[in-house]
Amino acid sequence: MNQKKKQVIDLTRELLFELDKDNVGAQVAVLRCQRIAGLIKDEDLYIKTVCELEMYPYTDDEEAINAIAFRINQEQVKSGLAEIELVEIKRRMKAFFPHYREVSLKEVGRPNFRKVYLNDSITTYEEMLNKTRKDNSILHYYVDGKPYMITAIELNRLVCGVKGWVYKEAAQIQIRFEFEEIPLSILEKTISVVDSELLKILPDTATQLAQCYACISNDNPEGWVNVTDTCRRIIKGFADVVFPPQAEEKYGMSLKDNNYLNRIRAFVKQKIPSDRQKQQIETVLECLGEIIARTDNRASRTVHSGQLEQWEAERVLIYTYLVLGDILILIK
Repeated sequence: MNQKKKQVIDLTRELLFELDKDNVGAQVAVLRCQRIAGLIKDEDLYIKTVCELEMYPYTDDEEAINAIAFRINQEQVKSGLAEIELVEIKRRMKAFFPHYREVSLKEVGRPNFRKVYLNDSITTYEEMLNKTRKDNSILHYYVDGKPYMITAIELNRLVCGVKGWVYKEAAQIQIRFEFEEIPLSILEKTISVVDSELLKILPDTATQLAQCYACISNDNPEGWVNVTDTCRRIIKGFADVVFPPQAEEKYGMSLKDNNYLNRIRAFVKQKIPSDRQKQQIETVLECLGEIIARTDNRASRTVHSGQLEQWEAERVLIYTYLVLGDILILIK
C-alpha cells in the first residue's frame, strides 16, 4: 500500500470515528472531507465541499453562483486538481442543488443567515445552535431590514444533514480504498508465483510479460492485439515443456502441437490427484480458450482498424496468470 493511499484510509477512519462519537462539528467535518477529496482527486466531491462551506445560494442569484464557481476554480488549482472551466463548475453545482435543498433550511436564505451569524464571535453551526437554545429556541435577526427567525429544530436539522452526507461520502471512500487492497493482494500473490516459477522453465517469459504490461498500459490498440499473441506463446511454451506434443490421442483429446490447451489438460490429469482441483483448472482453461478464440477472431478483423478493446487484452493476461498460477501452486 503506498503512502498516499494509507493517508486517505487513516483520514477517513478518523473522520468516521469522530462523526460516530459526535466529536466533530459539521463545518470541520466538511473541511476534512475536502482534504480527502483533494488527495483522491475527486473533483465532484471537492466542489460539493466548497459549495457547503461557501453556502451554496438557494436562489437563482447568478452573481453569487459565479462567485462560488470562481472560488472553486481557484481552490482546485491550489489543491493540485485539474482546473475546470467555470461553466462546467456551475453545471455541477446546479446538479447538486437538490441535495443541498434537502439538507438546508428551506425557510431561511442560508447565505444571508451565514452572513449575519458566521462572524468573529459565532463561527460554527453548533455555536449558533447553542445560542438558539439559550434564547428560548428561537434566534431573531434582520437582513436588509426584513425580520427573520430560526428555530433550534431547524438548526439541528441542518447540522445533522451536513454530517450525514459527509459520513456517507467518507464511508464510501473507506470501502473503496481499504477493501480494494484485498483482491489486489490475492492477485499479486498469484502473479508472484507465476513470475518466479515460470521463469525457471521458460526464461524468456520475463521479456514477454514485460511486453504485455507495456502494451496494455499504453493507448495503442494494435498493442492490445499483441497481448493475445504473447499470452498464447507463453501458454504454448508452458505446454511444450510440461507436456510435449504427441501424435496419439489421450484422454479422448488431440495432443498435437497446436492443441496446447489440451496438452495442459492432460498434464493436469497426470499431476493433480484432486478431482475438485482438476475441475477448477478446467473451468479456467475453458474460459481462457474461449477468450483467446474470441479475441483472435476480433483481432483478425480489426488489427488494422484498431477495434480490439483494452479490457479484452487485460482479461486475456489476467486469465493467463490465473490458469498458470493454479497449476504451478498445486504442483509446487
